[in-house]
Amino acid sequence: MSPAVLSPGVPSAAPLPDPFAALRRVPAAVEGWWLARARQATGGRTDDEALERLTPAVAALSDTFTTARPKRFAPYGADPASRAAYGLWFGAQT
Repeated sequence: MSPAVLSPGVPSAAPLPDPFAALRRVPAAVEGWWLARARQATGGRTDDEALERLTPAVAALSDTFTTARPKRFAPYGADPASRAAYGLWFGAQT
């Protein structure tokens, strides 16, 4: 968010801190749990490798939730990669 401009070239005071930022932050232990599920589901040795391997599942879920929205959702929670993708990409973000 950029500061409001009162007159050209003179920005106003910095915006106030977001009082709800802490509510949107995922605790490290929870994020770590989801990353462990991602490594298990993809066979990734590192978090980065697992996240890269989840890209197709993330894209498929994104399409399902938007452009290809079906009348009924398939049970994506039954697939470990889709479940990890959902937890990491569509849950709260840190």
